[in-house]
Amino acid sequence: MSTSDKPIFLVSCATGHQGCNVICALLKDNKYRVRGIVRDDSTEKALHLKEKGVELIKGDITKCDTLKSALQGVEVFYAYTDYYDHNQRGRENEIGTMMVDAAKQAGVKHFIWSWLPNTKKISNGKYNVPLFTHKGEVGEYALQQLPTTLVGLAFYYQNFLTLFAPKINTDGSIVYSFPHVGNLPGFDTEELGDAIVSIANHREEWLGKTIPLFGDSMPIEQYIDLLATKEDVKLNLVSLEEFLLLDIERVDEWAEMFAWINEFGYFGPDVNLELRKKLCPKLKTFKQFVESAKVVPK
Repeated sequence: MSTSDKPIFLVSCATGHQGCNVICALLKDNKYRVRGIVRDDSTEKALHLKEKGVELIKGDITKCDTLKSALQGVEVFYAYTDYYDHNQRGRENEIGTMMVDAAKQAGVKHFIWSWLPNTKKISNGKYNVPLFTHKGEVGEYALQQLPTTLVGLAFYYQNFLTLFAPKINTDGSIVYSFPHVGNLPGFDTEELGDAIVSIANHREEWLGKTIPLFGDSMPIEQYIDLLATKEDVKLNLVSLEEFLLLDIERVDEWAEMFAWINEFGYFGPDVNLELRKKLCPKLKTFKQFVESAKVVPK
C-alpha cells in the first residue's frame, strides 16, 4: 500500500507526552498516514516528527478552524486534552466537546478519547476531581455522537519522580509523603502508544468500550516498598489533613483524588477492569518498571 492510500490517523497535541508516544507507535506500525496538531511547528520535537514523515498541522486545538483543517480526510482520531496546559485547564469539557463535534462533522470513523471517570456524577457531587470529571463528561458525550473508544490511563508510574517527587534528606534517605490509598492502579506511560495502535487496528472489537490501562494495582505502601528495594526509600504515611499541608502544587485536588479512589476506585465502580488484559496482557508491573530504570533521584 502506498503512503497516499493509507488511512489518516490524527493525534491532538502531537508533541505532548501522550501524543509523541502514540505517534511513535503509529510510525512503527506503518499502517497509517500520521498527522498531528501542534501549536508550534518549529520546536525540536516538532521538527523531529516532521523528519519522521508526520504531517503537522500548526494551530490550536481550542479553535474550530484548526480542528476543521486537521480533520479533513481523517479516519481515526486520538484526542486528548492537557489538564496541565493553562490554556486548557478548566475548559476541557468545552474543548473536548468541540473535538467530538468536529470529528463527527468530518466523518471520522473511530474517535479514541483519553478518558477518566466523571467523579462528580458518579459520587452525586461528593467528589469533583478536575483532572477526571471533564474528561468523563466528554467521554459520555462522544459515545452518543460517533463511533468511540474510551481509554482510561491509570496513575502514571512516572508520577513518583515528577508530581509526587520525594524529599531527599541530608542523611541520604528518600522520603515519600502520601495518604493511605487502598488500591491504586499504575501505568507506564511509555506503553500507551502500542495500546492505542492495537485499539485502532481492531476497531470493531473495541468500539463503544471503556478500556482501563494499568499494569499494576496495589496500596500505596506496596509501591513504596518496591521503590525501597532499589534505594534508601521510606514512606511517610499521613492523613488527608496532613497531606493538604504539604508543599505540592494543587495539593487540594490530589487529596480529593485520593479520597475518591478510596471510596469509588480510580476508574469508578462500573468499568470492566479485565478488558485491559484482553487488549494488553503484558503491561509492565511496577516492579518491572523499577527494575528497568533509575526511578528514584539522588
